[in-house]
Amino acid sequence: MEREAKLRLTAEEASRIDASWGPPRESVQQENLYLDTPTGALQAVRGGLRLRRERLLDAKEHAPGRVWLTFKGPSSEEAWFAERSERERRVEAAEAQRILDLLESGPAIAGHLAQVVPRELRARIAREGLRPIGRLINERRTYLIDLPSAAGPRTVAIEVDRVRFPDGAIEYELEIEWPPESGGFPERAVRERLVAIGVGWRPETRSKLARLLSRSEG
Repeated sequence: MEREAKLRLTAEEASRIDASWGPPRESVQQENLYLDTPTGALQAVRGGLRLRRERLLDAKEHAPGRVWLTFKGPSSEEAWFAERSERERRVEAAEAQRILDLLESGPAIAGHLAQVVPRELRARIAREGLRPIGRLINERRTYLIDLPSAAGPRTVAIEVDRVRFPDGAIEYELEIEWPPESGGFPERAVRERLVAIGVGWRPETRSKLARLLSRSEG
């Protein structure tokens, strides 16, 4: 289960976070490919299937990256802090290529999704196959800060994303994953930390996929 808060940022605010909380623990480039059936079975249940290729920004070009296959279920509510199911597994580059080669072969592609996609949706995929519905590039910088939790101070990862859409538009956002065992999200503490470094409080209620698709429709 994923519990995540999302806030919109400006480029200047992203720079302030880096100056105040940097250097980042990790900086990566993520190439996200989103998939759905031809009839939109995953979007119909507000789910999302993503194949993500990830490489360290400071690594050499030929350095091997990481590839992740992820399914996210619907959010508990359309809010800036939401809870949703998430199933993810790391895949080798060769399997990632097989997945892309088999997209239109329903039964074959469904077999690669057994650990990620719920059974009822895999049955739809087996019948229909998959197709790409969008792609975007994200640069993510991860910072560590301490926040109060039900079990005492907790070190959490703050992720600052620079999202590049296919039309060339750039957006920035901040994400914080908050584990269920840590109790309620410490909104006041996060606000105070951000205000102290000149970062505003602008909740983001739409996922990257939703924003990508809205741009495509426009």
